[in-house]
Amino acid sequence: MRWSGSRSGVYRWRVSSTQAVGFYYAVASTSVSNAWAVGGTNWFSPQTLAEHWNGRSWTQVDTPTPDGTAYFEGIAATSRDNAWAVGVIGDGPAVDGSVDPLIEHWNGQHWTVVPSNAPGDLGTLGGVAGTGPNNAWVVGYDQSGPGGDYESLILHWNGQQWSEVPSPNPTGQSDLWRVAAASPDDAWAVGYTNPNSGAPGTAAFHWNGKSWTVTPSVNPPGSGLSMLADIVIISAADAWAVGSYDYWSATLIEHWNGTKWVWHLAS
Repeated sequence: MRWSGSRSGVYRWRVSSTQAVGFYYAVASTSVSNAWAVGGTNWFSPQTLAEHWNGRSWTQVDTPTPDGTAYFEGIAATSRDNAWAVGVIGDGPAVDGSVDPLIEHWNGQHWTVVPSNAPGDLGTLGGVAGTGPNNAWVVGYDQSGPGGDYESLILHWNGQQWSEVPSPNPTGQSDLWRVAAASPDDAWAVGYTNPNSGAPGTAAFHWNGKSWTVTPSVNPPGSGLSMLADIVIISAADAWAVGSYDYWSATLIEHWNGTKWVWHLAS
């Protein structure tokens, strides 16, 4: 759907038809005539799906599908000739099977697979963000360690290759969903901790240009499962994270004021 702005004082969302049949997990844009939507073509055994908005219509663009089955979970774009899509090689979202991380790059003409250089073979990349051709972040989880525990996974693009950057695991297990970047020394990654336990909680990690550190985030009292699913940065003292608590039954909104995360009740 596309926000149409005001016509005769009426603001509304309008349905924007796409070409493909499938599902979409993420969208990104750099202008009114350059946007991407990504996902997969089938819920059980998908192929990667990317559509581009040129200001008038959506058009499906060819994307590689490694090993015959893969789908995208995140997209970031900084210009018409620089975009990243990340996701999963392996079974579809409706199938509980082994998966490998996937990264693809748009250079203005075509999408190509780029080696993730992730430490293990088992894992998912869910979020990607960038500020330019030489600075991008990808987050997710790695499950290739002893016992198959979920460990936070953060990769950085320096203009030439992706490499792992040490990331926190404050409770021993973490799963990161989304990342946002404002500059080379200001980025946030969000998700949840203890994904395999009975008491998962919110996770918010900050990059200061040198290292990723844990910042205490809010877990509403008596909420059961709490998680942060997305984040946007306005400035160093102004960021918003959204998610859910009480096992997905209630909306969770948190605000970073430069010092701490504050819980905002949804009206």
